[in-house]
Amino acid sequence: MNHNITTLKVRDLDECELRCYYEHNCVSLNFENKMVGNGKYSCELNNSTHKEHVEDFVKAPNFLYRGTNNPCGSSPCKNNGTCQSGFTKKGYHCLCRGFTGARCQDDIDECYEKSDECIKNADCKNTKGSYRCTCKTGFSGDGYNCTDIDECREKRCGTNATCNNTEGSFRCTCNIGYYGDGYNCTECYTIFDFEDHDLSNWTLNGTAFNNQPTYGNNPSARDKNQYNHESNHKGDWWIGTYENRSNPSEPPGEYKVMILKAH
Repeated sequence: MNHNITTLKVRDLDECELRCYYEHNCVSLNFENKMVGNGKYSCELNNSTHKEHVEDFVKAPNFLYRGTNNPCGSSPCKNNGTCQSGFTKKGYHCLCRGFTGARCQDDIDECYEKSDECIKNADCKNTKGSYRCTCKTGFSGDGYNCTDIDECREKRCGTNATCNNTEGSFRCTCNIGYYGDGYNCTECYTIFDFEDHDLSNWTLNGTAFNNQPTYGNNPSARDKNQYNHESNHKGDWWIGTYENRSNPSEPPGEYKVMILKAH
């Protein structure tokens, strides 16, 4: 197993030990007591000692080994935290990623602390030691870049409806002449203006209009000036009386019962 951090060229053993002191993760060194050129010696800095990995400790010609009391040997840092010897009274400190605490024992909720890198159109979900960004409904991407989905291209609205794409969503509206929620649109009934006196497109199959002044062409019963009654409305026609015909086939205007003044 390789426990070597780096290999340097130094002038002597003292410099090799000094370099180990300045390297936070160095707890042992191998010094080759033989010049390798230009009056320099090889210095190997290690992140472990012979006490932690006895099986990896072997003799090598011309090498001197120096090890320190390694407080990181017991792997005190949890959740893949990096242990560095020194710095504190306990002899080590832990470098944590996604965790916090003296031994990296507590998970950091990046979503709650707003330290995540998810964009506004993405949801943040905390995970152990990290977090995950997922694009919101109506958007596609990796959570760090989310693009609006044009649902109208997918033809989600019903027949006889118009689709209007919006940011992260869409809206379906029934076309003119239809009604509904945009997913199910029903054709509207034909709008008929009784004042045009044309009943050719209508078929009477009930008695609902038998007592109505708007049934048939009955201008004499609806004349606003008939019987010298004045009304407060505009136009030539008003609902001012009703007639009770026993049969729709009877001529309109034959039964005049009462006059109602318009308000």
